[in-house]
Amino acid sequence: MPAFDRDFFHELSTFDQSTLSEIKYSGRNDVSDMHSCNLVSHNFKCLTESIKSDVFKISKKYLLDESFRCNPHHIFTYPKELSLRKQFNIAFTVEGVPEEFDGRGEAFDKIHDNQCTARIGIGFRTVAEVNNDGAIDYFYWENVVKDNQAEFDTIFQSVGGYGEPEQISSPLTAEKVINNRPNPSDSWRFFGRHLTLHSDSHILTNYDAFISEVVRVFKIIDGSPFR
Repeated sequence: MPAFDRDFFHELSTFDQSTLSEIKYSGRNDVSDMHSCNLVSHNFKCLTESIKSDVFKISKKYLLDESFRCNPHHIFTYPKELSLRKQFNIAFTVEGVPEEFDGRGEAFDKIHDNQCTARIGIGFRTVAEVNNDGAIDYFYWENVVKDNQAEFDTIFQSVGGYGEPEQISSPLTAEKVINNRPNPSDSWRFFGRHLTLHSDSHILTNYDAFISEVVRVFKIIDGSPFR
């Protein structure tokens, strides 16, 4: 089965703001809408939509939204009932794309495999004016981290030690989490695994291996106090 190779990331690199502005169906800015507008290939749509069902086949605890949401050079999915809440999360990103970049031309040849990335883990989107529950989720979760700092470091190093934003990563530690509190009005925090096509092609270019890695990371987090 096709997987997340350079052809996949090349297509993702064409998702610029101008392209996304052409979506005119559900208003969700998702891959399904892009396909309806002939802005993304059928193969790209089917590949991303298959993640939901294949993760669910292995573990029925992880029911992700079928169609990935779209931002420039970035797509992501999570359980749709947990928008702006604590959520399991998967994303693919072409990182560091210049504003003048045109992914439809030869410019993609200048994109290094290190810039073709995926993340797997748990995320918190807090926008207090829209849904204060996300900020409350994070507040309680942060207290669990404070009470279990050594276990946090062990658990999250075992899944990759990656965090967003950058200042809490490299490596991710409980101390960094505690000392870098998010703005409850508008912030994003993520904890888990980061893959690049350069270092992790054996996972990204092997669809079954990628699905297995998603479930592995989710299960480790889910079986910890930090679920």
